[in-house]
Amino acid sequence: MALTSKQFYTRLKPENLASRKKPRHTIRELAFLKRMLRKGDRILDLACGYGRITIPLAKQGYNVEGIDITPVLIRKARATAKREKLDVKFRLGDMRHLPYKNSSFDAIICIWSAFFEMRNIREQRKAVKEMLKALSIGGSAFMDLPIIEKFGPERKSRYRWSADAFI
Repeated sequence: MALTSKQFYTRLKPENLASRKKPRHTIRELAFLKRMLRKGDRILDLACGYGRITIPLAKQGYNVEGIDITPVLIRKARATAKREKLDVKFRLGDMRHLPYKNSSFDAIICIWSAFFEMRNIREQRKAVKEMLKALSIGGSAFMDLPIIEKFGPERKSRYRWSADAFI
């Protein structure tokens, strides 16, 4: 039986998850996001994990909140924010059932292929509807999505960082 995302990341632990991403990738992702986001906007980091993106954005003056389904990751994010004296809200929650009022955010980011942890198209649609509901009119959602490419005579897939706006 396959593990759920929550089970997988609980077993993996924040330290092991952090070791899976090279710092240069995080730097590039942050640089991209900073070009797309405005400091005055209310931003949701959806599937924020241990705060890899949330905390650096908050340090740089962005109004950002994080939500993740995995308690151990949220505990780590809260502890890091507290240690760094940052006023960042981290919530435990599921992107398919967001606990926010309509139009709560000007921007939503969902990166590191978190969206594709949901393999079922119905669950993905539900998550997109929740994101759109939580976005203000004219708001933007940025997602890290897999890009399938063809190589040589065989079709192979690989993941490459990308982001697209829904709206």
